[in-house]
Amino acid sequence: TYKTDAVNQIDTTGAGDSYIAMILSLLSLANIPLDSWIDTHLEKAVKHASDISAKVVQKQGAIPDIDYK
Repeated sequence: TYKTDAVNQIDTTGAGDSYIAMILSLLSLANIPLDSWIDTHLEKAVKHASDISAKVVQKQGAIPDIDYK
């Protein structure tokens, strides 16, 4: 289980959407079969998606202006 650092939560709108979007984006960019991706990339993807969602909840509104890198 990956836990991101605690953040000041302002608005949870879009947190789940950004999490799933990052997982799917990283899966798509890897361009390898899902089974291989799970074994080699899933842990890093979960960490990155969690970090992005943590950024999202620190902003007000559904489409915050954040750096997705």
